[in-house]
Amino acid sequence: MSPAKSLDVSGGVLDTNAAAEYIAVTAGTLRYWRSTGQGPASFKLGPRKVGYLRSELDRWLRAQIVEGEVAARVRANGKTKHKR
Repeated sequence: MSPAKSLDVSGGVLDTNAAAEYIAVTAGTLRYWRSTGQGPASFKLGPRKVGYLRSELDRWLRAQIVEGEVAARVRANGKTKHKR
């Protein structure tokens, strides 16, 4: 049997409500994102409980910032207009 992949849980595990507050969205938004495969990675803690690693929430937030900056640069350079 191979060793389990190590997870960084030093920052803690948050439930849906705490994770939503941490990233400044509603718990409903976080649940919707989870159901559509969007948003930060989550995992099951039990049959009716979902957890989020704080380190994963931080990684996801950084990725959103980078995506937003790239999109802003593209818009600023006029690359969103289609040539005919």
